[in-house]
Amino acid sequence: MKLFMIRITSKFCFRITYICFFVSVFVLSMSAQPVHIGKIQDIAAAINCGKDSYESKSTNEWQISLPLSDFKRVDSLSGKGNYYSIITQENNQVILRAEYIPPENPVRLGYQFSDTMLDVSEMSWTWRVLKPPFQGDESRRKNNDCGAGIYLVFKSKMQIFVIKYVYSTTVSPGTVIRRDPLYPLQRLCIVVANKWNEDDMNEWKQVNVNVRDDFKRLFNAKECPPLRGIGIMSDGDNTKDKVVAEYKQFVLMGVKN
Repeated sequence: MKLFMIRITSKFCFRITYICFFVSVFVLSMSAQPVHIGKIQDIAAAINCGKDSYESKSTNEWQISLPLSDFKRVDSLSGKGNYYSIITQENNQVILRAEYIPPENPVRLGYQFSDTMLDVSEMSWTWRVLKPPFQGDESRRKNNDCGAGIYLVFKSKMQIFVIKYVYSTTVSPGTVIRRDPLYPLQRLCIVVANKWNEDDMNEWKQVNVNVRDDFKRLFNAKECPPLRGIGIMSDGDNTKDKVVAEYKQFVLMGVKN
């Protein structure tokens, strides 16, 4: 009888964490009863939409832009096809476009962090929703669709924490909704960053967040564990609505160890 030894490398461990994250967020959270905890004023104030709040960095700080092509389809947790595409505009600006058409199953994109990028402290991105799920409401399980969503995943020992920033159709900015699919192993907070308005639907909105401060406020924690990955999803499968959204300019910042 042969014995096979499997060497558990850090890359293998992270791959398991990455899969568990998407399972917990995209599958288990859908069956969890949402808890509306109202607005957290510090969160509402900290989300700086439409303005660039970042000042020049000192020599021990770093900043990088994530190529949109680095966001990969999560095959095991996505429907058939892929309704995301990378488009180069006339001004040579590159955008990621999502065009969901019901009754397709949602498609998820993910970005895995390398071990050298675990000290992320701030993040920004720019988005707009051209056509939202008109009955979308993140506080209601049956209407839990959003025009655009960004997931930040953190891992601390056996726990997975997720912050989902959404471009909501109906819920006011600054609202926080908690979903804990497998408490205490998996915890999820939904933060409304923008609310759709037909009058400015063509206007790009920039969102700037302090990753560490938001984590501490939302999960009442003293320390923020490393950010391990980013997810993107636009969908309308619950509301049966077509959804069109666009993303660009993902920027990460941190302090060198």
